[in-house]
Amino acid sequence: MTLISIQFFALALVAIFCSILFTGRLRALVFFLANLTFVFSYLTPVGMASTLGFCAVGYAFIRLALAGKKWALPVGAAVLIVAFVFMRNYAFLRLLLPGWMLSNVLATVGLSFLLFKILHILIDASGGFLEECDPLLFANYALNFTTFLIGPLQRFESFRDQWNGVEDTLPRNFSEQLGAVTRILRGLVKKFVLAEALSPYILNSPSVDFHSVSGSAILLKAYAYYAYLYCDFSGYCDIVIGVGTLMGLRPPENFNLPFLARNTAEFWLRFHRSLTMWLTDYVFTPLYASGLRRWTSRSAALPILLLALMATMVVSGLWHGTTLAFLIFGIMHGTYMVIYRLYDSGLKAIFPAKRVAALTHNPAMTALAVVVTFHAVAFAGLCFILTGKQMGQVASKIIHLL
Repeated sequence: MTLISIQFFALALVAIFCSILFTGRLRALVFFLANLTFVFSYLTPVGMASTLGFCAVGYAFIRLALAGKKWALPVGAAVLIVAFVFMRNYAFLRLLLPGWMLSNVLATVGLSFLLFKILHILIDASGGFLEECDPLLFANYALNFTTFLIGPLQRFESFRDQWNGVEDTLPRNFSEQLGAVTRILRGLVKKFVLAEALSPYILNSPSVDFHSVSGSAILLKAYAYYAYLYCDFSGYCDIVIGVGTLMGLRPPENFNLPFLARNTAEFWLRFHRSLTMWLTDYVFTPLYASGLRRWTSRSAALPILLLALMATMVVSGLWHGTTLAFLIFGIMHGTYMVIYRLYDSGLKAIFPAKRVAALTHNPAMTALAVVVTFHAVAFAGLCFILTGKQMGQVASKIIHLL
């Protein structure tokens, strides 16, 4: 059931009308059936069973956390992460487990987002920020067909409040409804026109020997892939945000002109913002706060910050994919973050605040920062389609070109 299929839009229309016509448990049950229909269209029966089992295990630990069991968070998080790694069949498992134990039979689509959704509820329940979690509401949140495949990552509280009408996102007039439909159409153009037009020009062959490709050609293809990735992913988000808005379950915004980012920290607030905010709240902030509590010296603050940033980006890389190339992706973005923070701290140490602000907002400096950030992000994005070996070949070509 692709996003341009008649089946998908038929399912979306059913969900939209049911959200308007029905209330209470009937509405929840109909939406649950719509979610199951969508998920099942992408999975084998075994994959469907493993996905539902993953959700059930997660919900069991959430109930334990809500009951005040302090061990539910560490044990539940460990169980879910280990199951996630095994189900996705990470490449490093070949070094740890015999071949007969490794299989893709349990692998499912949407598992990365499902993990972060469930961990988010488990952490909040353990911290006392969540008082209850209805099983049907949890199932609809976890399997929500508008965000199941590739996000955006909506917080449970936002989904719950929209579902219960506390946060009203359902368009009430023709102008708002037309805006949501226009958003869907814009997403279709991005994903199925612009992205498809760019796809022949990207680096996408696993058999290419990049020693035989010129550096300038590699750069152009890297630009094409960055633009393709943006059009494909933001187009998908436009579609599901439009559909969700019409249902009264509007997913969060995920993109804000990432090509104009002046540094990688700003890039992550413009590209896949919902993931960035999740990583900030549940990875970076706890690591940074823990480091500051352990090492109270002021001189330790910057090293702790840099280590927390690197760890967060490594988690991001491993969350995105299972191979060495995705680990490289995380390390590259972590390195970018470290370089930027060192540069920013150096400026503030040398110049007064007004001078730093003037440099930061200088048009020429802004343009240079945008260009540098664009190239750094475009190069790192190749990790999504190339192997670690190919990334090394590409890096040597680009360095030689410079």
